[in-house]
Amino acid sequence: MKINQQQGFTLVELLVVCAIISGLLLLVGPTFNNYLDYLELETTINQLVSDLKWVRQQAVINQEEWGVVFDLAENKYLVVEGRLEPQVVRRVELEERVKIEEVTLPEYTELETEDFNSERAVFFKKLGNLAGHNGGIKLELEDYGTRRIVYSSNAGELNLE
Repeated sequence: MKINQQQGFTLVELLVVCAIISGLLLLVGPTFNNYLDYLELETTINQLVSDLKWVRQQAVINQEEWGVVFDLAENKYLVVEGRLEPQVVRRVELEERVKIEEVTLPEYTELETEDFNSERAVFFKKLGNLAGHNGGIKLELEDYGTRRIVYSSNAGELNLE
């Protein structure tokens, strides 16, 4: 005699597994969102550090001052060649949620265009050191936190805090 035995899961077992998975997702969800915020801030800060290092290299290679000019009100910056008659090499607008919170750099108002009002700038000299003094740039991500780039004028060294 053959016994008709079906293999598989019952509806109750499937519902229990779905309940466990959804409970785990509820626990992991907020942590994942915090991680995405962290990545957004880190990506922006790494882009700015990369641009600053590239500008420093260009100053040494081309034997002339190169700089990064900040427009704090519009949350963007320009990479420029030359200090007295700057030529714009690249425009960078930061993500909407990431704000340039503070820039402790010398004032610089040499570069005014229709869509850009320069306020602060950092320039690198021919030897790669900074023209000016020690300072920093602080970026903030809404509802997450801040990161700071600190630089030394003598060595032109950039560090993250």
